[in-house]
Amino acid sequence: MQTEQEIQPATFQELLAAIQPAEGGRELKDPATGEVVGRAPEHTAQELDAAVAAARAA
Repeated sequence: MQTEQEIQPATFQELLAAIQPAEGGRELKDPATGEVVGRAPEHTAQELDAAVAAARAA
């Protein structure tokens, strides 16, 4: 009986393809300069629940 199974890790591209873009978001600013340095997505409670369920299933 074999008890070990080889698992292939996901590639970076596969992980990125699984990410669903969020609607909206907010600006991230450098507190020293006030310059916008990026954006942070804002997700709904349903999107958060789906992400948690996917993580648990993984």
